[in-house]
Amino acid sequence: MRCRAALSVIAAMVVLAFGTQFVAAELVYDDFNDGNLGTNTGGGCGAMSPGGLYDPIMRFETDAHEGPYSLSLTYNFPQGQWCGYWSAFKAGQTAYDVSPYDCIEMWVKGENGGEKFKVELSGVDFNPENYLETQYHKMAIRIVDSPDGAFQLGLSTQWKKLSLPLSAFMASPSQIDLSRLKQVNIVFDEYPRSGKIYIDAIKFVTYSSILSVVPSAQNVSTDENFTISVEIVPGRRVDFIQFDLHYDPSIPLVLVSEGDYENGEISSFLWENRAPGYIRFTITGGAHGISARRTLAVVKFRALGEPLTTSISLENCTVVQISDGEETRMPVEAENGEVVIRYYERWDVNKDDNVDILDLAFVAVNWGKSGIPRWTRADVNGDGQIDICDLVLVAQKISG
Repeated sequence: MRCRAALSVIAAMVVLAFGTQFVAAELVYDDFNDGNLGTNTGGGCGAMSPGGLYDPIMRFETDAHEGPYSLSLTYNFPQGQWCGYWSAFKAGQTAYDVSPYDCIEMWVKGENGGEKFKVELSGVDFNPENYLETQYHKMAIRIVDSPDGAFQLGLSTQWKKLSLPLSAFMASPSQIDLSRLKQVNIVFDEYPRSGKIYIDAIKFVTYSSILSVVPSAQNVSTDENFTISVEIVPGRRVDFIQFDLHYDPSIPLVLVSEGDYENGEISSFLWENRAPGYIRFTITGGAHGISARRTLAVVKFRALGEPLTTSISLENCTVVQISDGEETRMPVEAENGEVVIRYYERWDVNKDDNVDILDLAFVAVNWGKSGIPRWTRADVNGDGQIDICDLVLVAQKISG
C-alpha cells in the first residue's frame, strides 16, 4: 500500500543507516602519477610479447592528461605476431572484485594518430589447494569497436577518453567473473604494427544516477500555480530512493503527487513535511526496481506575494540497489531548478515580454478547452473558457 507514513519513513532511514554498503563512484586503477611501475591497487606491470622478442618500450611522460605523468608504449612487431603491456590488480594470485562498477575508462592518444590496440581483461579461478587447477579467462575489446564510435579510425593525436562498458567483456563466449579480475592488459596485434601511444588515468567507474528538478528553469506569473517534477535517470537498477526537496517556504505548497511508474517498479511512495520549505520523499522499489528514466514525484506550488528568483534544490539524496539481500548505496548526482516569479500582463500569454503572434498561437492551440477561471494563461479574460474573447484581447494589444 502506498501512503504517507512518517513511521515507515523512519524505519527506512534506520535500514539505510545500519545495513548499507557504499560503492565509490570510481576506482583509480593506475594514474601513473608516482612515476613508478605498478598499479594504484598494489599490483605489478610490465611489457609482454612471445618470448619477450617484441616487448614495447615503456616510459613515463610529462605529456599527461592529468597529474605529472602518463605512460607511453612504443611498439614494433612483425606480421602475425603481437606485443603489449600487462598490469595486475594485486601481487600473486589475488583477484579483485570490480563487479560494482559499470565501465573501464582511460585517457589515450597516439603519437601520429591512427594507432590501434585492444583492452584485455583477465580473470582468475584460483584453487588454493592445487595451483595447477588455477584457470585464467580473458576477454578483449578493440578500441575501434568502442560503443561511442569515437575510435573507429584509431587514436587521435589529442587526448580522448576511452570508455568500455564492463558488460561488453561479459559477452559470449566470455567466462570472466568480474568479482575475480586479475589483470588489465593493452594488446597490439593489428595494423599499424609500429607506433607510440600514451595512456593516462585508468579507472573503473560506476554510472551515477541523476536526480533532477524539471524544468530546470521556469518563469512564473504572480498569482499563478506552477508545477515541478523530480526525475531520475538511474545509472543501474534502483530499489530505494530518498531525497529532500528544499524550496522557499514563502511559496505556498498546493499539492504533492506520485510520479509515473511502470507496474512492479515501486511498492511505496512516502512523503512528509520535515520543516518549513523541506519535503522528504522516500520511494521503495518493487519486484523490478527502477531501471529507466522516471518521474518520481510531482509538486504544485502557488506563486504569491512579491516577485522573486528562487531555487528548488535536491538535498540528502540516497539511491540504493538491493541484490541477494545486500544493500549497496550507489553514486548519485543532483541537478537543481530555478523559478523566477514576476508580474506578466495577462495578454503576454507565453511570458516572453512581447505581445505578438506567438501569444495568439498559444490561445489558438487551447481553443475550445475549459476549466476553472484562469486555469491556463490562454484563459486571458479569466472566464474559464478559451474562445474568441481571449483572442480578441490579445489581438487588441498587438494592434494597440
